[in-house]
Amino acid sequence: MGCWPATTRLGHRNTVGENLRYLVRDRIGRPVACALFGSAAWKCAGRDAYIGWDRRTRARNLQRLTNNTRFLILPWVVVPHLASQTSICWKN
Repeated sequence: MGCWPATTRLGHRNTVGENLRYLVRDRIGRPVACALFGSAAWKCAGRDAYIGWDRRTRARNLQRLTNNTRFLILPWVVVPHLASQTSICWKN
């Protein structure tokens, strides 16, 4: 996905583990944002307590979770509430 290295100040070009990369486009096909989803952390006490997972349940269900590792609205894009509108798509 070409927009990451060109627009991020972090300069990281590689990701670790399993990832899904998305280029978000507007209705006429112009790129407006980039999103990167990665594997969920193996242990996260707060998350596990909130969901109600014990060790066994976490091991069985962890592959159903993901982390939103990066979300970047491209610098030239000015759309009110774009991040909120885009996050609705992730939930579906």
